[in-house]
Amino acid sequence: MVNNENEFSNSLNPSNNLNEQNPPNLVLTTASKDFLLETAKWAKFISLVGLIIIGIYLVLLLFMSTMFSSVFNQMFSKQVGMEAYSGILSGTYFFVIIVILLIYITPIWMLYKFSTKIKHAILQNNSEELQVSLNFLRRHYKFIGILVVIMLSFYALLIVGGFIISIISSINS
Repeated sequence: MVNNENEFSNSLNPSNNLNEQNPPNLVLTTASKDFLLETAKWAKFISLVGLIIIGIYLVLLLFMSTMFSSVFNQMFSKQVGMEAYSGILSGTYFFVIIVILLIYITPIWMLYKFSTKIKHAILQNNSEELQVSLNFLRRHYKFIGILVVIMLSFYALLIVGGFIISIISSINS
């Protein structure tokens, strides 16, 4: 009975199955190594494109923050006492875009680290480097998964809010 409970708990937690003193022998075939190397090439391509896009956004952000500042100044200069809001709006815009870019760069950087570490691990036949690279891939997908959950929750909140607003507006009509 105790043995079955241990087996059941080990099946729920895969890390319990790994014994650090006697690690199981996992053999990567030549085809598996080729697949990982090809995956590393695509991961590096995708991450480099993502980093370039982030760089382009940063350059555009500098120009657009100046442009938005002048647009907001023109909008609020006609209204007495509203000049301070132009700086607040352009600063808020700048801050929001920087936060989005910082969120976006995290999974891109993890994907880049995976691509470089996995290539080195395969070419050097290094198990520790393979583990580090797979950890970067795990963290990448975990981050993306959390972002998906957050975005789906945000969309659900918007839909529910839209229904509530439509019900309230139909009652008031």
